[in-house]
Amino acid sequence: MSDVRQEGLSEQARQALAARLMRELGGEQTLTGAPCAAYAIQGRAPIAVARPTELAALATALTLAAEAGAAIAPWGAGSRMALGYPPARLDLVVSLERLNRIV
Repeated sequence: MSDVRQEGLSEQARQALAARLMRELGGEQTLTGAPCAAYAIQGRAPIAVARPTELAALATALTLAAEAGAAIAPWGAGSRMALGYPPARLDLVVSLERLNRIV
């Protein structure tokens, strides 16, 4: 995987990603600012949390993050997020809590 970016996103790029997510997914499915602290993983808080309610919104969030070169972490129920090796980077958390239907 030679295309993996080791350096983090600039603060400007992180803010731009958060703005695009908010624009594409809306405020109901995107958290930014202080609420993101609840999704911190071992001291690293994301710039945004995508909380999709349908598969298309999940695909949009992942596409936008990939285009930006963002580091993504999945979030299920939020248990055991402190286990394992801490992430080197964390730009976006994708919460899967609201994807609660079988498709």
